[in-house]
Amino acid sequence: MNIDSVGTSAAPMSSRQSAAILRSNLFAERQTRPEATQVFAPDIPIAWNDRAGTESVANAEQAGGERNCALHGDCLHLHQVNAEVAELKRALAISQQELAAARLTIAELTKTEANLSRQLQQIAESCEQALHLAHHDELTGLANRSLLLDRLQQALAQADRQQKPVAVLFIDLDDFKTINDSFGHDAGDRLLREVGRRLSADIRCGDTACRYGGDEFLLLLTDIDGEAGVNAVIEKIHACLAAPYQLAGREISVSASIGAALYRRDGLNGTELLKQADRAMYRAKRRRGLGDSVC
Repeated sequence: MNIDSVGTSAAPMSSRQSAAILRSNLFAERQTRPEATQVFAPDIPIAWNDRAGTESVANAEQAGGERNCALHGDCLHLHQVNAEVAELKRALAISQQELAAARLTIAELTKTEANLSRQLQQIAESCEQALHLAHHDELTGLANRSLLLDRLQQALAQADRQQKPVAVLFIDLDDFKTINDSFGHDAGDRLLREVGRRLSADIRCGDTACRYGGDEFLLLLTDIDGEAGVNAVIEKIHACLAAPYQLAGREISVSASIGAALYRRDGLNGTELLKQADRAMYRAKRRRGLGDSVC
């Protein structure tokens, strides 16, 4: 190999030479096609040296890396936010399901409460009715014998405390069997109901009217004005019951025999008073033809 051949062989270019050639080419390209610089090398300045070019490339790489890091961080944050939103949506769906179930339970409980309230009301009405039947006559609605005896004991105890008289009137309808035989038992029941209604309407609020059994009635009179007050009540009851009755399309009249007994004068307890009032009633019935119905 000779020197000429060596001189003409291709020698490696330095970085400075490469940069100069690149600048020359870019300058020529920009003179003929200005837009080519923007297309192929928008970030490389026309006048640069090796150091400046190297630094520009490094700065560009650093800026790109920072942008990539920022974009990566934003993606991570967005992913985290999306995950939190998805979790909140799942929690909201569960809450809505639980709310719907709770509303259904409340509706069922409300319905159950209404049913229980109706049942309790029916039970209360049944108990009240049973209690009423236990202490009242089913036909006339008056107090029955059990309630009368209880009230009689209370009245006697109160009379002992207040030193006020108590009276018992025993009432028996005359010839009631004849009415049943002539008009039937249904007509007899209607007569008994009407007698009970008249007695209830004709006594004071604190007194008690009782159907003792069959066609027998009792009146318990509290705070009565002695024998004079008892006789006045007997006359009033006679007038009340003597008014005509409408039975089977006919108008009939019924009389009653009444006997009375006063507490302490005729007996010192309820049993004695009832016996004495019953005896007085039979005496009045025997005297009925003489017009003397007062004991």
